[in-house]
Amino acid sequence: RQRLSQTTIVPHGYRKMIAIQRSALGYRSVLLRRFVVRGSGRRQFTTPAGRPLDLLKDASERRRLCNKDGFRTPNKHWVFQISVSPSNPNVMAPVLRTVGFQRVGDHGIDFIMKKGVGSALLSERRPASMLYTEGHYLPGEHVEQWRADGHCDVLDLHEVFDNVNHATITGMIGSKRAAKEAEQLFGSNVDQCKVVSKDRQVLPNHSHFIELVQNIRLDLENGNISNEEIEDSVQAYRFYPNRMERMIGSPDQVVWDRWEWMLEEDGKDWKDPVHLLPY
Repeated sequence: RQRLSQTTIVPHGYRKMIAIQRSALGYRSVLLRRFVVRGSGRRQFTTPAGRPLDLLKDASERRRLCNKDGFRTPNKHWVFQISVSPSNPNVMAPVLRTVGFQRVGDHGIDFIMKKGVGSALLSERRPASMLYTEGHYLPGEHVEQWRADGHCDVLDLHEVFDNVNHATITGMIGSKRAAKEAEQLFGSNVDQCKVVSKDRQVLPNHSHFIELVQNIRLDLENGNISNEEIEDSVQAYRFYPNRMERMIGSPDQVVWDRWEWMLEEDGKDWKDPVHLLPY
């Protein structure tokens, strides 16, 4: 292309066209650099080293969600979803709950639930699945998703009670007390206060319930709540996974990185992880 001298008079339209071409070439170079970094920048996926529960605990510790022993950091919002098969799966959807991590241990994940229909199903060792997602899908950051299948066993509440947020305990006890008040008030017609699932009750008086919970919180802090009432309202569980899956993604990656672990038949250790397709 012939170079124009400084004295050459260039029409405005031509100068505009040159500017657009240069801008397009610059944008193309940016895209090319991004492709080189992301696509052929040789970001190699490495096989995860360690057991999956340890990897989950270590990742959570780096985010300051738990300590080195896997116990939840005080006042941290650290939750996952757990689903359990219902008594009649042909006509009922799986029971799904959002629960708080209390501990990630060597053999499973500890959490608590209010005693009710959902917790009763978990006590029967029915097949259960969990889902946990943490992080941000932003440049320079990543999202980490964990999925697992297994079952739950009842856990002694005292193993995790000191680590549980008091607001969670008071809310569960308050809900139990409110349900008993409704039973006394409505008697055999108490089902009129419940929704279709029969596991959640309509809140007839919000201000009364708030007052009830505030009084329970004070009683709990002063040690005036009996162990019997606590154990009647709250149940601790441990989720034992037999299959775990981790998927990590970021705008800086071309595809999601997905790995799966299966527990050995004897339940003592995990098999080597397998690299899966992202979808």
